[in-house]
Amino acid sequence: VVLAPEPRFENREMFSLATSVRVRAASDGSDSAFAPLGRDDEASNGLITVYTGVARAAGVSYGPFHGVFPGPTPQAEFYHRAVEPLVQSFLSGLNCTMFAYGQTSSGKTHTLFGPPKFFDMDPVLHWGACPRALMQMVNSTDRQTCDLRVSAVEIYFDDVFDLLNKRAAIPITGFGKNVKSASVGRAFMQEQRDADGKWIPPYLNGKKNSAVVITDSFETQGAFEWKIEGVEDVLRIMQIVESTRSAKSHAMNERSSRSHCILTVILSNNHSAAGACGGGGGDCSASAGASKRQLMQSKFLFVDLAGSERITKTEVVNVAAAEAKNINTSLSALGRTIQMLRKRKGDKDAYVPWRDSALTMLMKQSLSGNCRTALVVTVNESNDHAAESQSTLRFGVSCGSLRNEVARDVRETDGELDMLRGLLHEVNLSLAHMQAKGMHGELMLEQFPRPTCQGFVDNFRKLREAEADVAAALARGESKTSEHVKELQFVADNLKGILLRQITTGIWREPKPGYMAKCGEKADLESSIARLVLGKEPSAAPPDLMSEMSAHLTIRSLVAG
Repeated sequence: VVLAPEPRFENREMFSLATSVRVRAASDGSDSAFAPLGRDDEASNGLITVYTGVARAAGVSYGPFHGVFPGPTPQAEFYHRAVEPLVQSFLSGLNCTMFAYGQTSSGKTHTLFGPPKFFDMDPVLHWGACPRALMQMVNSTDRQTCDLRVSAVEIYFDDVFDLLNKRAAIPITGFGKNVKSASVGRAFMQEQRDADGKWIPPYLNGKKNSAVVITDSFETQGAFEWKIEGVEDVLRIMQIVESTRSAKSHAMNERSSRSHCILTVILSNNHSAAGACGGGGGDCSASAGASKRQLMQSKFLFVDLAGSERITKTEVVNVAAAEAKNINTSLSALGRTIQMLRKRKGDKDAYVPWRDSALTMLMKQSLSGNCRTALVVTVNESNDHAAESQSTLRFGVSCGSLRNEVARDVRETDGELDMLRGLLHEVNLSLAHMQAKGMHGELMLEQFPRPTCQGFVDNFRKLREAEADVAAALARGESKTSEHVKELQFVADNLKGILLRQITTGIWREPKPGYMAKCGEKADLESSIARLVLGKEPSAAPPDLMSEMSAHLTIRSLVAG
């Protein structure tokens, strides 16, 4: 659906994908696989050498990289040199992405977020790139003209879950009918539907259906956006992401991420010609002489990729082994995408396999669109992992040849607010129509005794309370492996099993994909309105119990949770 006037892209610039290397010191005291690294990588011209062979007589050099950071490099130094330039660009209105790639246990999450429970430590020493960037953004924006919001999702087994909304499953919007992930063959809810829930073909504007817009990127639809006001919000978001994201321990890492995590920061600057976003060294003002209200929007993606791993080294089995295979599959899809981008050499129509995985779909704009992107590849210094380190460095070198044309997204907002409110009214009418047709989740009251239905509702309510208890315990700093948290999690898992068995009896009819897509469309419209009015819009009423059940009570979400 057309949500806003066409943006005007201003001050186009070309940026190469900036690639840095961060080396994690060997923790077991084993020999280093790298040539000696000084505190300043300028002496090596951005090259890093990996020794090969037992005799260590020959070495292979990789690069040049924009920065090489040895093990002792403080978090603040890495942020200042590799991330802060992107934050400055973001504050000036450019889209930016920072993503981390490397072997499991090489320091990706440490680099982007920090060590476990870092939010309880000295922030000057331990905070990673993401919380440092959020704090700089908070301190550099004017609350009167700017709106700063954060969403966080994880890609687990190629499905997308909202980390800030109780791991609710969310769809990916983009071009076409159903976008399928070739790696696992799962369909994402991408389709446009009319008021009766019938699928609308995605014809181009001006043809059979002018209400459908063909987009050049994929985005999550309906992800919860947390408005950032100060350091308390930053800490709370970091706590929720760490406690909610899928992680397990294995032979190489006590806390290994089992999903890709994408944290998106959205900056909306609603201003007149003389307005400015403030701070950060960037000019957020519109073009001189303009008199109308304008909206400048920019996004910053922090992408913490799950680490590639060899099962023979991590010694994982059962579910963890399946997770490892899926992680490696999605990283392979990312590698194929990078290779095709390098081969097309400016041919924008050349085929690139974006739909091979959810990860490549969500990183499309970062890798080939209107975005200034930086990559940090993390490697383990130990000679035991030299082969994996070489593979990681080759990936970094291949990414270094990519270039994106980046421009500021500015558009007129006069009259847009009324249009968005009108669209929101139409969406609410469509949802009411779908509910009347039974497309939303509902209890089969006519087929089951009322006490049975009431027991089902009570079990769902108990499950939400049990999940809240687990989240509260983790937020207090308790470990997932503590006996108290295990007891709370056992109660929640037991209730999930009960609800799954009840659903298989037919007592609950899951919502139709078209209804869930329409709910995501409503959430996006409400977020767009909130950004235009900078939070002055009356907040929506909290969802009732049935709406919560429709959003969270599906077999897929129960199993994935």
